[in-house]
Amino acid sequence: MAEDPVSMTQITDGRQQRLAVTAESATSFVRGRFCSDSMIEKFKTIHLLKDYIEEKLKEIKRTKKFIPIKVLDDLSWDQFSRLNANIHKVDGLYPQIGFKRYYTSGQSHSHIIGYTAPLDKKEKDTNTLADLSSAKSGKLGIEKAKDVSLRGKLGNKNVEVNANGREIRELDRYESIQGKNIQLT
Repeated sequence: MAEDPVSMTQITDGRQQRLAVTAESATSFVRGRFCSDSMIEKFKTIHLLKDYIEEKLKEIKRTKKFIPIKVLDDLSWDQFSRLNANIHKVDGLYPQIGFKRYYTSGQSHSHIIGYTAPLDKKEKDTNTLADLSSAKSGKLGIEKAKDVSLRGKLGNKNVEVNANGREIRELDRYESIQGKNIQLT
């Protein structure tokens, strides 16, 4: 089973100027059962090794074998293409286009808008997205107060995978439902 990402919506001011938007972001995940010490060398061969990758691989080893963990984030299109072209070299690694929250005003409106961050331990029991390794929730301001309505509903797809964890075909899909836009006055 794989998650079908749901995009968070946008927050605008009274003049329809975007204050917080969600845009596509190229990422890559690894499933724990494929994690090995040789994986770092494989990342080097496709020139995508980042400073924190060794720490991420340790985290992957501590998780359940089939839970995907994000290892590369904010890839440029060139890096994402290189990853896809060399995907056969790193078992258990799979690229994905997901969503990331961007704040158009930088820090100037952060006291009102707030921010999103990974779930904390308290939220793991109550948040419906807690099973996703990339789950985030609003932590302050509008992002926290309107978190549920901004988030929408998570979709899902059941897939058939081969022995290397590669998706072969989609068995069925439940579409995600986008959250609501918020307009401030």
